[in-house]
Amino acid sequence: MNSLHAMHQRETRWHVACRRALLCAGIAAALCGWAGSVTAHGAAASAAGPAAASGAEADANANFADFDRSLLAGAGSNTTDLSRFEHGNPVLPGIYNLDVYLNNTWVGRTDVRFAAASPKASATACVTRKLLDQLGLRPAKLAETLQSRLQDPAACVNIGEVI
Repeated sequence: MNSLHAMHQRETRWHVACRRALLCAGIAAALCGWAGSVTAHGAAASAAGPAAASGAEADANANFADFDRSLLAGAGSNTTDLSRFEHGNPVLPGIYNLDVYLNNTWVGRTDVRFAAASPKASATACVTRKLLDQLGLRPAKLAETLQSRLQDPAACVNIGEVI
């Protein structure tokens, strides 16, 4: 009886392994086909020659996603404007309570303001003198205008300007 049970378990495992392998192969084939269609679309656009979009426009359209609202069920189909999400995963302007890490080491939790340069742009973090002090960053030579902007709570200083 035990040998029959063991044989049945081996057959069941074999069937599960085969199903899993077939499923993985199917997913891989679908992904390859999808990647091929994206590549073919890019090749068709580049083959169009001068009529094709410029490099800057092509880069801008590379992250574009058209969302079909009919996929939303119920009240979701009548939602407000979702166009902001057509160009990636934007950060909305506002104040966020964040865990702050420096070199993969947790520094603390603080409120960080995010502001957007334009209404359709993704918001970026606004660095303040308090945040720099919390991170232990003390840039040596900052222009006076940048130092005054760091003190101004309404100003939005990008960390790239400081470091």
